[in-house]
Parts: sequence; structure tokens; C-alpha cells
Amino acid sequence: MKERDRGRVGRRMTLAQRRVLLERIRAEVESVEEDITAAEAQRHLRYRTHVAAQVSRLARLLEEWEAWDVDQLLPPAERRRQQPPLGGRDALSVLHRALLDELHDLDGPPEPAAPSSEPANTAWRSGAAQGPTDAAG
Repeated sequence: MKERDRGRVGRRMTLAQRRVLLERIRAEVESVEEDITAAEAQRHLRYRTHVAAQVSRLARLLEEWEAWDVDQLLPPAERRRQQPPLGGRDALSVLHRALLDELHDLDGPPEPAAPSSEPANTAWRSGAAQGPTDAAG
């Protein structure tokens, strides 16, 4: 065995064999990437659903505060609630706003609007919209 062949196993590969091996490796890498992408999408969806549920719950709590405020405007004999809702209103609204921002960030930036295929109305620039001029001056 020659010094340069030390560590080699088997025989040399032909170009066709290398291409087949490379295609197998590419296919395996693509399937792994698809699995990772699918797992990330599932985690993202679960987290987004969780945040949306929290936003909904906080919105209900803030509505309870509004109902309590309206109830407090009634005469004491006609009031339905004796106790204010749980949680401070300011803290709930701050948390609600923060979760709405988080939900907005999770949804990603809005897709840009497609450019209009119609040309912009620029007749006013060329003077065409000025109407007839009096040439018989």
C-alpha cells in the first residue's frame, strides 16, 4: 500500500457514481430542511394561537371594566356589580397593547401593494386640463 493511499477505503468513484451520491445527499438535506421548516411553522402557529387567545381574554376583561364603569354611573340601588373586575385596568390595557404588538409582529410585515398598471393622471402637468384658451385676443 502506498503512503498516499493510507486511509482510503475501497476503490475510486466514477464521475457517475459521484453524481448519484451527490443527488442522494441533496435529497436528504432537502427533506431535513422541509422537516425543520414544518416544525418551525407548527411552533409559530401554536405560539400565535396562544397569543391570540390571551389577547381575546384580555379584551373580555377590559370589556368587563367598561361594563363596571357604566354600572357605576347608575344610581346605587340599580347597580348590578358590587366589586370591580379583577386586575387593574391600566395594567390590563398595557398588557393588551403589548400582546397586540406581539401578534402584529408574528403576522409579519404586510405584503406590499402591487403597483398599479394604469398610468397616473398627469394631465394637469401638461396643461391639457386647463380647458380652451382664448386665441382670438
